[in-house]
Amino acid sequence: MIRKFEKQHTNKKNTIIDEIEKFQEKIHMSSVTALALMDIGLLPKDDMAKQKALLTHEISHAIKDILNGMTAQEAINKMMEDNEEED
Repeated sequence: MIRKFEKQHTNKKNTIIDEIEKFQEKIHMSSVTALALMDIGLLPKDDMAKQKALLTHEISHAIKDILNGMTAQEAINKMMEDNEEED
């Protein structure tokens, strides 16, 4: 009985992680696509839209870092450090 519960719990965790990975990939690709389309002029270079795409891109990298084993705080710190280097 306990093994069955553990297996169900593990399967559910794996499904959740798989969905988070898919979400991360989708927001990463949509942000990169939006930025590229703005750069080549197929989307208007609206400053607010560009900032949203950049933030979405950064968040996608933070999610990927967490999926790769970082803590949430480590991922946030890395994201903030990357922003400081760009400024």
